[in-house]
Amino acid sequence: MYEIKENRRELFDGTKITTYTRDVLSANVLQVEAGTTGYKGGDTGHGGRTYFRISDEGSTDIHVTPFMDRFG
Repeated sequence: MYEIKENRRELFDGTKITTYTRDVLSANVLQVEAGTTGYKGGDTGHGGRTYFRISDEGSTDIHVTPFMDRFG
């Protein structure tokens, strides 16, 4: 069984959420963390928030190219 850790995060806009973290082991080691405030309805200013993180813990070769649309 894999250990899942519960954490608390504060997003850039001040929203506080509960996240869950676990390590994913294969030929490499990744740490994955995710959490959400859940569905809130409404527009961008009143909707839910989601936090998602992938972290290299060893032997991972990741290349990420972020891009922005007209809304950021």
